[in-house]
Amino acid sequence: MESESSARVLAISCDPDSLGIARDCLEAAIGVALVTVEGGPGALDALRTENPSVVLLDISAGGIDYAEVAAVTDRMRTFAATVLIAHPRDLNRAIQYVEQGAYDFIEKPIDKRLLSLALRRAYQHVSSVRFARTYDRLVEEAVEEKTLELVQRKDFLAGILNSSTLVSVIVTDLDQNICFWNRGAENIFGYAAQEMIGTKVTKLYPDDPSSRQTVETLQHRVHSKEHSVHGKMRQVAKDGRLLTMSLAISPMLGASGEVRGILGIGLDVTEEARLNQELLKSFQLLKETQDVSIFSLARLAESRDEETGMHLTRIQHYCRALCNQL
Repeated sequence: MESESSARVLAISCDPDSLGIARDCLEAAIGVALVTVEGGPGALDALRTENPSVVLLDISAGGIDYAEVAAVTDRMRTFAATVLIAHPRDLNRAIQYVEQGAYDFIEKPIDKRLLSLALRRAYQHVSSVRFARTYDRLVEEAVEEKTLELVQRKDFLAGILNSSTLVSVIVTDLDQNICFWNRGAENIFGYAAQEMIGTKVTKLYPDDPSSRQTVETLQHRVHSKEHSVHGKMRQVAKDGRLLTMSLAISPMLGASGEVRGILGIGLDVTEEARLNQELLKSFQLLKETQDVSIFSLARLAESRDEETGMHLTRIQHYCRALCNQL
């Protein structure tokens, strides 16, 4: 914001007396620079180039209308106030201009004290308006910068989450409505993000008492601000397939520590679970086959050697113990 010593007043008048009084007032009262110009196109050019703080317009001898001045000052980058000089016959027009936006008016013959006061008040008004505009602009720039920073951070985090195409990342609010659905969730469950945002996360769980009880237990533990809950759960894909998901569910806390939402990170371990189940079945079958084979061999040995006696039972128990250790 400019100081008083760097302020500039543009006086538009064809009356030498008015310009002389204005010059005396400015030099004696506030010591600002004065630029004088007669009316007409030259006055409008001076408005654009001089960037004045205050325009002193003689509407009785300025050769230019206030509306023309206002049309230029309204488009100026910085604010300027207009003080009018009016002949008594032009008072009604001066009042009309003030109603349209002019700051003040002085009646001819000019009283130096009133003109000095009007110019000082006009300059103070300009300073206040320019300060407010500068403050608003700085606040707006700060908000825009912060908003851009938050948007960039959000996009960065979303990019990270969406790059995890094999891991589902799902965020819900406290009413279990889905707020975020990454590409990994799209790949695993078959639902696009626009299909799931706003829907209940319970859509992903089988409709049976066991699943409902598990979901309620997890929700209660997370709402109690416990640490992440880990476990395996059955979930349902869009095509109806039952999936085995390894889940980590965590509360999302606000600045005051309150639970704002729930973050769920999941990995599809359906194939791993199937292979483990097949391996378990194969191992169980192997144990049963070993039991039968060992028992048959023991029976054969006993039938060939009567002296083995009760050794058959001991051999059977020993072999079963070995199988259990496997």
